[in-house]
Amino acid sequence: VVDLLGRGVGPAVSLGEALWVCANLFSDVKLRLSHKRVMIFTNQDQPHGGDAHRDRLAHTKARDLKDTGVVVDLMHLQKPGGFDMSLFFCDIITPPEGEEAGQEMGLQLEASGKLEDLQRRVRAKELKKRAQSRMTLSLGDGVGVAVGVYVLVRGAVKPAAVRLARDSNEPVRTKTRLYHTHTGSLLLPSDTKRAQVYGSRKIVLEREETDEVRKFETPGLVLIGFKPLARLKMHQHIRPAHFIYPEEAQVTGSSTVFSALLRRCSDRGLFALCRYTPRRNCPPRFVAMVPQREELDDNKVQLMPPGFHLIFLPFADDVRTLDTPQKTPATPEQVDKMKEIVHKLRFKYRSDAFENPVLQQHYRNLEALALDLLQPDPIEDHTCETTLHNSTHTTHATLHCKKKK
Repeated sequence: VVDLLGRGVGPAVSLGEALWVCANLFSDVKLRLSHKRVMIFTNQDQPHGGDAHRDRLAHTKARDLKDTGVVVDLMHLQKPGGFDMSLFFCDIITPPEGEEAGQEMGLQLEASGKLEDLQRRVRAKELKKRAQSRMTLSLGDGVGVAVGVYVLVRGAVKPAAVRLARDSNEPVRTKTRLYHTHTGSLLLPSDTKRAQVYGSRKIVLEREETDEVRKFETPGLVLIGFKPLARLKMHQHIRPAHFIYPEEAQVTGSSTVFSALLRRCSDRGLFALCRYTPRRNCPPRFVAMVPQREELDDNKVQLMPPGFHLIFLPFADDVRTLDTPQKTPATPEQVDKMKEIVHKLRFKYRSDAFENPVLQQHYRNLEALALDLLQPDPIEDHTCETTLHNSTHTTHATLHCKKKK
């Protein structure tokens, strides 16, 4: 595109033709896109040098793009004397929203702050934002609310390795075949059965019976009762919680009933005890529906969505009793010294401030391999002692970080 349309300021530059090329690229896409965006990187606030004809052509093409739902965004670079948005780009880009919209359309002395956000966005892995499942929350007497179940926290792991053929480098598929032990003949699915040993007797089950045993009940949430939030203990946490939100498109009126239940539980300090069956072949679990009210910042931007957290409760078999060994109790002086040590080791922990260094190094290696770089870009390990020391200003913490060389 640069070779065809030119660069910098001069008669060969035509931003209108560049936008026309972008419009043709979007029109050739047959898939449905969630959003369409054109990003302009430049340090010239008058790319056409004041040519009214080319300015008018660019404004027309930008308006056509915005009419088709394309967002035109500008990443202005550093320019001596400042970048004046009002000269040309105020009618080109999609206008920002909020109280600071007028300030962004004036003279900008610094480079666009969106560049740093864009770099962080490139480094971040995009995850699909969708409901894990949709089900009915049964409140009793035939009253049901449609809700969607979302997973807010999930352990990030490396992508699974893909097996490739040595000669063609094509992906290979794994197939499993069962053979008779004595005759060596191939066994079909109808030739095998499943068995379970009880005592000294082997119980043989048909395939239909095995599938029926795995089914417990229809997936959904069934309300059992309410308990004070004080009855929910920290040691009862056994796995990451899920989050539920009403699905108005499934059942009309679900949002109204859900909001009323959320508001009442939050005002009274209660949690709802429910029986949760995520899928048809999964055993039911007891969960505590903990209310969470919506939180907004000073600019009315949502920080926390309204909904219920599904806290998984343990069964009696999940709770272990430990025999505490009898030791000589510590003296009061030792207890006070230990309290001082623990107090000095404490710092304000935020999970979003620490990235997994193993995953970051893995993706940097893939990036270097894909871009033919001599070596991957270095990563900043926030779990090291020096990084923690600088971020928390704690001088007494002694944390050790071992790196592989």
